[in-house]
Amino acid sequence: AREFAGGWAEMHPDDIAEQSLRAGWRARLVTECGSLETVIRANARLPRKMIFMPAHFGANSLAPFKWDKKLKTPVLRGIPVSIEKI
Repeated sequence: AREFAGGWAEMHPDDIAEQSLRAGWRARLVTECGSLETVIRANARLPRKMIFMPAHFGANSLAPFKWDKKLKTPVLRGIPVSIEKI
């Protein structure tokens, strides 16, 4: 139960500051398929302009129902996301 008590998404610290957010704050992630609220964590090892969120915290609900033609798998990466301050 502790593992699923709430989701989180990781961003580069410079991107967090650019969005006028702080690590530990909640934000809304929005894609063409939906949105969800989550806690933002800083991760300086991530490339700039990238967000990482484990799928088991709801990230799959933000993915479009599309298939990668080469891999023949669902598209679960490279999804455009906007961030809204709550």
